[in-house]
Amino acid sequence: MLKSRQKKKKIKLPKSPKAKYRTFISIFILLLVVFMTSTFWVPDTSNIKNTAYGTQEASSDDVKLKLEKWMYNPDKNYMETTFYVDEGQFAFSNNLVFSPSVYNGSTSNSVPCSVAFSNDDTLIIRIKNLPKKWKVLMMQITDNSEDLLTKEVDDTTSSAADAAGNIGKAISGQVTANFYCDYRAVEQNTALAPKSEKDYAIDSTLYRISTTQKQISDDKNAIAQNKNTISSLQKDIKAIQTEQSYQTTSEISDSTEVMQNKQNSIAELGTKNDELNQEIGEYQDKISKLDLKLSDIRSGTTRVYSDKVPDADSLYTAGASSTSVSRSPVSSAASSAAASSKPTVSTSSVPMK
Repeated sequence: MLKSRQKKKKIKLPKSPKAKYRTFISIFILLLVVFMTSTFWVPDTSNIKNTAYGTQEASSDDVKLKLEKWMYNPDKNYMETTFYVDEGQFAFSNNLVFSPSVYNGSTSNSVPCSVAFSNDDTLIIRIKNLPKKWKVLMMQITDNSEDLLTKEVDDTTSSAADAAGNIGKAISGQVTANFYCDYRAVEQNTALAPKSEKDYAIDSTLYRISTTQKQISDDKNAIAQNKNTISSLQKDIKAIQTEQSYQTTSEISDSTEVMQNKQNSIAELGTKNDELNQEIGEYQDKISKLDLKLSDIRSGTTRVYSDKVPDADSLYTAGASSTSVSRSPVSSAASSAAASSKPTVSTSSVPMK
């Protein structure tokens, strides 16, 4: 009787089909959750669409804009972008329209912007109300000067825009410059906020001083590198001269030619160093002028800049998705007058295409 009970205990009951079904459903749901949430924990491996600092684009044959920096405050969904504007000596009167749009991975939308600062060769654009999950921002700059509207130009939307869902297209008959900012490459600054006109003027001048100092440093490094190369070439020439005592006539002819080439290189490097030293002198003079300008801005000697920080919401027109800045022609005779005049700024709504 006892043995019979033990045998009964060893018998395994077959698994219920319902249990197998529940296990399959549990695994399926788990895999589905992993797939649906992958965007939160899997790194974004798509190509970075970001315009490098120093990139220059033309909004017309005469007006060129160079990207200097993007700054982004993720806490406030606020961004500022700074451009260096090269208008040439006799640029015609122009109307630059700035139209930012953001791409979130599937759709694109325009966002409000306004001109924060426009003076001399610096333009700073404010952008607000960026969506939390934006991926690429495109700043499209169009030159609406009447002279340009008669020109027939091709659509200048770059392939990067196409790859990002065609976030913005060039308007037929107009020239555009497109700059891109990727959320993975933008500089983040949680202290970034609108400033007064005076603070922007000070920051802009300090930035010019720092970039000019870097140019001086780069030139000095290049001079030092050239000197090292000259020293190395001189040692090579001395070694060849010593070796010529043991060479045949034909070998001497060949080595003499080698020495001549090295001497030519030394002369070229010496000329290059002279040019770099002259350039350094010009940069040092520029810094002296910028130091004077900085002092004048702070004291209000030549122009009084506003100390008032505008309310962030008052910077934008309701519904506006672009902003424009009118800038006057600049000539060598009128440059000082143009620098002291404040540009007219207006905003308008531009639908996305």
